[in-house]
Amino acid sequence: MIYNIIALSVVVVFLGAIIFILAKKFTRLKALDVDTIKEEKEARVRDRILMDRMKRKAETGKALFKRVVGHPGRKVKGVGSRLFQKLVDLEKKYQKESNSKAIRNDISTDARLSKILAEAEDNSKKGATAEAEKQFIEVISLDPKNIRAYTGLGHLYLELKEYEQALQTFEYLVKLNQKNSHTVTRKNDMGIEEQTVDNSDVINENFIHIGEVYAAMGKHDKAFEYFSRALAYIPNDPKTLDLLIQTAIIMRDKLNALEYTGRLADVNPDNQKISEYKKRISEI
Repeated sequence: MIYNIIALSVVVVFLGAIIFILAKKFTRLKALDVDTIKEEKEARVRDRILMDRMKRKAETGKALFKRVVGHPGRKVKGVGSRLFQKLVDLEKKYQKESNSKAIRNDISTDARLSKILAEAEDNSKKGATAEAEKQFIEVISLDPKNIRAYTGLGHLYLELKEYEQALQTFEYLVKLNQKNSHTVTRKNDMGIEEQTVDNSDVINENFIHIGEVYAAMGKHDKAFEYFSRALAYIPNDPKTLDLLIQTAIIMRDKLNALEYTGRLADVNPDNQKISEYKKRISEI
């Protein structure tokens, strides 16, 4: 009986600590300027990305509580005290870091953001994903329109196979880039003037990333949809055509596979994949 009371007490203390810590973090999130992009006023995508991260951490905490309660009663108190102290120490560390950043004025904001981004990208390459995620999100919270940070975060989530998070990030990135685009007139490969946007290559890449996420999820019809949208921004892009052909073959869509293989042959006749694609298409 006494062991059950001790275990229950530890759980209550832990839950109280988690609620206290998360409440402080959510208060900080509310202070972020989420209304700077009017189109996202209702969706608040950036806040969802940040809060989803906290939710994942909270779920990890719940699993930890279950493991602690599962131990024999004589061990619960000691383990619980150590874990509770760890939470307190982490909160103190967070507060100390925040205060330190607030009073540090020897480096400009832009320079500091660039430094954090460079470190985040380096950590991402080295596989230090937890630290990289924290740094990308720190940049976003300081600069809600930082395209480089969203791009890095999206790639990180894709690598971690956190597909819903990756989709949220890349979809928001598309909206940011579309908002920053300006209509321009350019000549196509045939010398005909066409209207497009000045950052068509970036938006093309954004849609490709979304398509790649859906492909990784096994949703090839959605992947094909977004690869098609990417092609609309750069009509003769070999990479996009290649992705469309591969996806069409996977879906056993012979008509589209043939169409895009023909277009790829026109754009890049020396491409060694063309003969391979034609063979695979004939087997559909």
